Amino acid sequence: MRIEDIYAAAFGREHLATLLEQLVRSFDARSGFLAFAVPGAAAFQAQFGNDPAWLDLYATRYRQHDILFPRLMQAAEGQCVTAHAMLAEPAVRASIFYREYLAPTGVVDNLAVNLFKQPGLSAHLALIRRAPAPPFADADRDRMQTLVPHLRRAIYVGSHLSRALDQMAALRALVAARGNAVLMLDAQRRVVHRDPALADLLALRDGEPVRLPALAQAIDAALVDGRPVAIELADGADGPLPLLVDVLPVSRDRFADLGDTGAIAFLVHLTRLDRPATVAIDAMADFYRLTPTEARVLADVVAHADLIGIGARIGMARATARTHLHRIYEKTATGGQAALIALAHRFVTMSGPHLNR
Repeated sequence: MRIEDIYAAAFGREHLATLLEQLVRSFDARSGFLAFAVPGAAAFQAQFGNDPAWLDLYATRYRQHDILFPRLMQAAEGQCVTAHAMLAEPAVRASIFYREYLAPTGVVDNLAVNLFKQPGLSAHLALIRRAPAPPFADADRDRMQTLVPHLRRAIYVGSHLSRALDQMAALRALVAARGNAVLMLDAQRRVVHRDPALADLLALRDGEPVRLPALAQAIDAALVDGRPVAIELADGADGPLPLLVDVLPVSRDRFADLGDTGAIAFLVHLTRLDRPATVAIDAMADFYRLTPTEARVLADVVAHADLIGIGARIGMARATARTHLHRIYEKTATGGQAALIALAHRFVTMSGPHLNR
């Protein structure tokens, strides 16, 4: 078991199964798993050599009967323990968990370690031996103990990388919900990340410079001038594509430049100019205590910016519509259509049309 193999698992959950396989083979075990537990629930983050049907049975039926887990949890963080002696105890042998789960699967020992024990979350590594294999020896436990610091570091680094990816995904989801998109570039203007909707629409490829000359020039101009630039790109599918290009330089740590691509140096925010924003009419109506009818009038004004046709569009006499409109002006302290629409656009929601057609 090489130490460098352990750290490879930090760079993606897909490597955890490989790490478990190497540990299982190195310790002459039959199977192994890495599990995260929170109050009232647990999940297998990775496993090797286990029957998926039995893992599912554990999660759905036998976890509540696991008589060993509370005792294994008593071990200090980072301390390796074995379960063979526990499995010989009469109380354990008589338990539902042993009779219906452990014995049928031939478990003879469990080399376990609580890699992390934190309030609300714990991480557990377990290697399982099954009959006719012998239980783990003290030498096995001691050898695993020497690997624990490296395993803890690898899982810790991997957890932080996963958190960073989750945060990035959340930001992308926020931007996409607004109907906009974000393009991330390194210092050489190469694409570090692009929204999937942009890939074909704007001919973007990870690791390559921006291909469309008009977009590349707009990005450069926005950087030089320090203000957004509006452009119109040719979109063969549905005609011209008007965009507002806004570029934000990102403060970065050169330590992050190690890798296949450089660190993110610029965020390019792209807004479609041919699609309206989505205004939270209901929230605005509640905030200003508008009646349901006034809310209908407000929605029509924001959508059409036309006062004359309100009544015809919503099935209301023109004079009645005008009366409701003036009540809206009073309640919102706007006094007119222009100010009312400007106010409404302060209630723009996260959800909106996607950049991709």
